[in-house]
Amino acid sequence: MFLSFSTFCLAQNTLHYNDEKGSEKASLKDIQWLEGNWKGEAFGGNKRKLLEF
Repeated sequence: MFLSFSTFCLAQNTLHYNDEKGSEKASLKDIQWLEGNWKGEAFGGNKRKLLEF
């Protein structure tokens, strides 16, 4: 019961594709805020990532 309730709570913001509406137009400018030098801990070690668009 708890598992199904927690799954329902987590899935409320799930987006679904609509064939009739189609996709919104997007470009690299929409994700430009990701650009930069990222570093942190993940998967048991320190990670660094440089993203350039």
